Amino acid sequence: MKPMRWMRAALLLCCAATACHFSVLGIDTGGSDMGVGDDLGPVPDLTGCACPTGCGSSPTQCLALQPSGPVTAGDYNMSGLGSPNVNANIIINTDNGSITGPPMLMRPAGTGVLNGIGFHVVPQASGPSVGIFSVAGLMLAGPNKITITGTNAFALASAGAVTLAGTVDASCGPGGPGPGGFAGGMPASDGSGPMMGAGKRGLDNGPGSESSGGGGAGYGDAGGSGGVITGAAPNGGVPFGDLTGANFTLVGGPGGGGGAQPMGGKGGGGGGAVQFSINGALTVSGVIDVGGCGGLHGGKGTGGGGGGAGGAIVLEAAHITLTSTAVLAANGGGGAAGDDKSTSGNDANAGVAPASGGGTTSATGGMGGNGGASNGMPGQHWTNGRSGTIPDPGQDFGGGGGGGVGRIAVRAQNPTMGGISDSSTAVTPDAADLNSVAMHPTVYGAATFQ
Repeated sequence: MKPMRWMRAALLLCCAATACHFSVLGIDTGGSDMGVGDDLGPVPDLTGCACPTGCGSSPTQCLALQPSGPVTAGDYNMSGLGSPNVNANIIINTDNGSITGPPMLMRPAGTGVLNGIGFHVVPQASGPSVGIFSVAGLMLAGPNKITITGTNAFALASAGAVTLAGTVDASCGPGGPGPGGFAGGMPASDGSGPMMGAGKRGLDNGPGSESSGGGGAGYGDAGGSGGVITGAAPNGGVPFGDLTGANFTLVGGPGGGGGAQPMGGKGGGGGGAVQFSINGALTVSGVIDVGGCGGLHGGKGTGGGGGGAGGAIVLEAAHITLTSTAVLAANGGGGAAGDDKSTSGNDANAGVAPASGGGTTSATGGMGGNGGASNGMPGQHWTNGRSGTIPDPGQDFGGGGGGGVGRIAVRAQNPTMGGISDSSTAVTPDAADLNSVAMHPTVYGAATFQ
């Protein structure tokens, strides 16, 4: 058999046996027909293996992604999946599977494959449930936005290439925490979420007395302490969790603690959790935002609320490209200022600048702490939330602490041999950062293919 005929036969056998989707030398062999981002990269060995992800025991046995965490290979191997081209703003609900947008992009609520998009909910033993969506491929065109809502974390499993040129927004918002994240504490109440990470409530010495600000939440790094009254312990949340193991829990950021007194500031909610498991190439030139919310200011004689922590971003694929315009942001929200004449903390930015803490013109009110974020100085970032202040711990009213950053994991096949191409200057936290317990909140590593 001539070499070219042998290659064509191998390609046909590969696609028939494993439903692999890829393009070779510009020839589309299946999967997405988006016209952009289908190419999984060069064929590893044109004289033998015909699979872009590599071959197993024979040249026609394509290796396949074995996803980590709550996603499985069965999620992208469902029959009837399509390859949507998202060229408008849409809203995805992780609780019921609905997708709201132009008619061509809408998916009704319900499990199974509907309009070419699969959906089901997977519970996690020690975290929120996960709404898993399945496609054959996906193109998000810029400057369009996918807004993710719901209480469940979000995961996308794709049989083929995915390109994200627009914005994926799973951040905390006015309606509550991001998908898979946790709510901030009400006045004088702890934030929600894993006990170690949630910001703790502010304390006081009775009605009308001095008051502490709420603690910022922690996740990838610690939350800042609120400005606290005499004798009170720091109340920021601490780092917890891990995205490196095969069976990690996909969880968003905890909420900040509420400021002291019944009319104290409410804590900010945590950012959401998103996972993209792609049996092909993943290209990000847009924004993925899982930022936390700022704490809210209270009334006269109260403490400010603590900021919510950033959430989680997990990317795993055969090859991952982060272009110079790509943004992966898991930043914390700012803490609110204490007393009256004060402002709330800012919500996390989708970039390297930290969210500002709230300010006040009251002589007895403390300032809120900034949220955790990168700042363009690798390895020297303020990834922990900054602490709030209190002018006089014996008689004044503290600002809330800022929320810490979340966690990011980027995994590809053969990462040390070009499997990850990262030209971004806005991955925050940065892979060089060490958190307050000398661990990396952002990790780059190898995805499993077999």
